Amino acid sequence: MNQIIIYASKYGSAKEYAFELSRRTNIEAISYKEIKTLEDYDVIIYIGSVYASHVRGLKETLKKFKIKSSQKFILVTVGLTDPNDLESMNKFYQALKTQIPENLFTDCKIVNLQGALKFKDLNFFFRFIIKRVFKSAEKKNQSTEMTQLMNNENKEINYMDFNTLDKVEKLL
Repeated sequence: MNQIIIYASKYGSAKEYAFELSRRTNIEAISYKEIKTLEDYDVIIYIGSVYASHVRGLKETLKKFKIKSSQKFILVTVGLTDPNDLESMNKFYQALKTQIPENLFTDCKIVNLQGALKFKDLNFFFRFIIKRVFKSAEKKNQSTEMTQLMNNENKEINYMDFNTLDKVEKLL
């Protein structure tokens, strides 16, 4: 069975998960920017970081390559939101449906993992947005991933857990 791991990462968490999964399974991991074809693969694992409910590179990759019904497509998303937060995940799935053709969304397996974020690594725009979200949540006495980030002394948050890759391995 021919398998591939494709990853799209902005700050590194999705890439780290991709290479750890590659190490565990001996499946090649390659950036979505470098993939040439998907025709030769029976199983395609796409690991993408999530920003504003969009999976990095996913829409472009799916436009460029058509996934056949005979291919197994596993989508692994990496974000800060707790996958057990059903309200947030339902909103995310609604947004995800706009990024994936309906037939593929219905057939694919989706695994949601948590990543890491360092405030100092963010560009000006993202730092600005996070500060706004933090101030808004603070006024409402709400706790979010962003309030945890801003209240952390080092201004970083790390929810990464390679053990959660077991969920992906079980789908292979």
